Amino acid sequence: MSGRHSLKQTSDAAIAPLIPALQAAVQSPGAPPELQVRLRGNILHVLYQSAVPLERNRTLLALVRSLLEDETREQLAKEFPQIYQIYVYNRQPQQAQPTWTAPLYLNRLERHLEQLVGDADRPGDPDKADDSFSAIVLSNLSLARQGNPDAIARYLSEILSTLDVGVRVSARVIPSRAKRVQTITASDDEDDLVGLDPSPDLISRLKISCEASYSPDPLMIAEPVAERLRGLQLTQFQDAVITIHVRGETASDWRLRVDLTPPTEMLREWARWGDLAALERLTNQTLAEWKQTAELELKDTTLHVVCHRSSNFGPKPIPERDPEQSPPVAALADLLQQLAPQGLHRAMLYGPASDRINPDWLKCLVLPAEQHPALAKDTLELARRGDLSAIAYCLTRHLNPDLDEQLATGGIRVQLLLKQGLLHVMTDGPVCPPKQGVVPLVTEYVEEFRWPHLEGLRIYGRRAGQTQPIWSYGSDFKQRQRLVPEAAPEFAASDVYLGDLIAPVEAEPLRPEVTGRDLQAALWRLLRQAAEEIQQALQQTQLFTPAETASGVSIPLPKALRMKPATAIAWGTIGLLLTLQIDWTLARLLRPTAAAVKIQSAPRLAERPKAGTSKTAADEVADGFLAKPAGSNVTSSAIDDAELIYSPQQGFISTSALLAESPFPNFNSKQLNEKLALYSQRVAESGPPDVLVIGSSRALRGVDPAALRQALARVGNDDISVFNFGVNGATAQVVDLVIRQLIPPEQLPRLVIWADGARAFNSGREDITFNSIAVSEGYQELQAGLLAKPAADSAKIEPLLGIARQVTRRYQQVDQSLSQALGQLAATYGQRQAAKALLNEAYAVSTAGLSATPEIDPEAPGELLTGLPSETSMIDFDGFLPLSIRFNPATYYQEYVRVSGAYDSDYKAFRLEGKQSAALEQLLDYAQTQQLPIVFVNTPLTDEYLDPIRSEAEQSFNRYMFNVAGSTSGFLYRDLGQVWTQRYEYFSDPSHLNRYGAYQVSNQLAQDPLIPWPSSE
Repeated sequence: MSGRHSLKQTSDAAIAPLIPALQAAVQSPGAPPELQVRLRGNILHVLYQSAVPLERNRTLLALVRSLLEDETREQLAKEFPQIYQIYVYNRQPQQAQPTWTAPLYLNRLERHLEQLVGDADRPGDPDKADDSFSAIVLSNLSLARQGNPDAIARYLSEILSTLDVGVRVSARVIPSRAKRVQTITASDDEDDLVGLDPSPDLISRLKISCEASYSPDPLMIAEPVAERLRGLQLTQFQDAVITIHVRGETASDWRLRVDLTPPTEMLREWARWGDLAALERLTNQTLAEWKQTAELELKDTTLHVVCHRSSNFGPKPIPERDPEQSPPVAALADLLQQLAPQGLHRAMLYGPASDRINPDWLKCLVLPAEQHPALAKDTLELARRGDLSAIAYCLTRHLNPDLDEQLATGGIRVQLLLKQGLLHVMTDGPVCPPKQGVVPLVTEYVEEFRWPHLEGLRIYGRRAGQTQPIWSYGSDFKQRQRLVPEAAPEFAASDVYLGDLIAPVEAEPLRPEVTGRDLQAALWRLLRQAAEEIQQALQQTQLFTPAETASGVSIPLPKALRMKPATAIAWGTIGLLLTLQIDWTLARLLRPTAAAVKIQSAPRLAERPKAGTSKTAADEVADGFLAKPAGSNVTSSAIDDAELIYSPQQGFISTSALLAESPFPNFNSKQLNEKLALYSQRVAESGPPDVLVIGSSRALRGVDPAALRQALARVGNDDISVFNFGVNGATAQVVDLVIRQLIPPEQLPRLVIWADGARAFNSGREDITFNSIAVSEGYQELQAGLLAKPAADSAKIEPLLGIARQVTRRYQQVDQSLSQALGQLAATYGQRQAAKALLNEAYAVSTAGLSATPEIDPEAPGELLTGLPSETSMIDFDGFLPLSIRFNPATYYQEYVRVSGAYDSDYKAFRLEGKQSAALEQLLDYAQTQQLPIVFVNTPLTDEYLDPIRSEAEQSFNRYMFNVAGSTSGFLYRDLGQVWTQRYEYFSDPSHLNRYGAYQVSNQLAQDPLIPWPSSE
């Protein structure tokens, strides 16, 4: 087939419009070369495969001329603005390595053309051709160092594109809202804050937006990007903020701040504290102009600088015996006077030794520390006396032993706060500093000096740019009397604004700190007080008498509180009549409201398809269990209610503590690591769950275990435990791995609810999530049979679970019976939903404006690093991610780009047959051997998401899943994909449900009579 450029032979269907131009530009003797293209991040990789090797310069020249044509340039600028570079390869069939490669920068095509035309005049000189491309690369690097945002984006894309991460860069100048902070310490007394620049300033910030089809691990991106940015030495920017977005997600995945302080400024800051390594580097930089180097040695308060003449520079100069006339001496004296090193009083300068024994000259310099008392004490002595700035420097150098690494990436930064006797130490870096490495070093250093006024130590760690710590550690040196101490103080995400440094001293505490004995005593006092009040209240009813004291004498009730039996009966009768009167009055008031609601909702329940339309199989299945049969006891859903309903908020988990205690190795997916640890903990505490919800982010956000548990209880399935094992980006391969290999057979649930959609079964795209897991340490141990899976002691757990379930079920039966019996006597019992709606409406009106959430401008300088909770920090104990965000198409696309299915990598080269379908077959075979029923739920999508490309994929997926369900026992398929295409209030974005939608889905599933729900034991 001539000119192969069909979509089948390309690895990226989204860039199909470019293929004809790329194919037509290159010709070869004989058959035209085969073309393969692949878009990774901002780099388009183009492979020409030919029987005869293509001539490099001629091929590149033709390709550059084709790209410079007006039509092609306009197409690139309009349809593919994200492509910064084209990397061209040529190889022969059956050849593993390419014959040659060459990069083409789209912003330098004219320069490429000039170089290629010049190289054509010098045939047979490949070295000069390589030099021309190197010159263009250096030209791009020069533009990046000048602060050009496009050049910086292209420079970063060279490393990020290998991870399939796209880059966009913008530079912003932020007006200063406060004085710039040049110190990283603070104390209780605001007067102690030093190092402020009194002049207002403009802060230049580099904003870098990265987009990927998955959630990249910060460990893979943070340090390489920080090192590359700092290597540019962008002196015109204060810092850079990197934001990672996952395609299709509403909120950013995570943020990173990179300090762009030039290495020379960092060295000068440390040299002011007398840092010998920093002083030596600055000295060598100064002497480089005269082809000299220096060695530094510190003895007491004197700095000895021994200069050497480099042997690599020309003939040996005539020695200078007068140091006053030596330019290096003047330069070094000026440098040391400017630095004014702490604790260094003198400097002895030794000139180069012409005879390698005696220096040519000798000079003694008196440094500022000799004349200024504030500089007289060395840094270590200041730290012993409790100087926070000196302590911060010492800790920074202890935590950054490798000076080169710290200058390259910014290293670990230390912020200190002394407040109410506690020393708070915040550490951050491009990667969150490890707790096991930071805590021992900081604790050992602080305990060595143990200042008298210090009562305790608090250490925190976070990634640069976050406002909240990822981990924390506390140690008390003295017994603290506060029962409810202050919350952990807020440290600024950057040192730009003083106002962001600490929380106000008068701020109220937000959470208690457990302090053992004192807290226990306080609780006992509260309990005794509450018991005395209850005792007095019971005695007033005349139904109880006081208990005898230890001496045998009863405690009499005061006369003022005594009541005669007749008086008690009278008051009781009045209270009963008043209760009946209120119930009757409220029932009359609610009757018109209930009638109005019934009349208004009736037409909606009676809607039928319009004439000329036909129902699909999915519609018939949905109608079979969404509608409430007449006379049935199945609870109707809240889909037609005017209000949004959600289950009560469950407690959030501490992901750091969870991972710290996890028995599993790393699987290169933080969320998978957390879910494995949480599931293992749940199994150890209460045994395997009855129902396991699994899938991608559509399962993580789309099925609420608490709502499902409550809905099942309403239809008679009591005591059903549910756990959500949703993991972002999970495909069929990932689900198969979790159920078939990671969860031991004895820990499997009794039913699996697999909630996802068509894109999880696309075998035509690269499965990035599974591929990342496949190269992890945990997966390697699993394949080698070395992975230790924690097993629950079912022999001990099952009897306890049986007793607990029986007690719970008996209590619920008694409670339900009493409620129904009392409800029959109350006139408002049948209208309790209307009463609830009325009270909610009144409460909403009364609190309007109090709970309004202020709009946050993402471009505002003070709100760029807000430290909003990440997804993992919002997962509850059932594994569910409850999001309250409501999708609004009118405003959503003002902030986020509308991505059509043709350009969605999840639907790229959509094909069901392949590795994903094979994983499904393996999982179903395993489920049959374990007698484990699986129900696949195609979760709802909006019409904003279901464009023609995605709709076609959904139809193919539905046909495929119905065929699999019809031919496989123990497998059921339920299609809810188009149930609520315009109920936007149920969605957090076009393709993900929020907590309100998850509540509705959970209720619909509980009412489905075809799902084999496990019975309570």
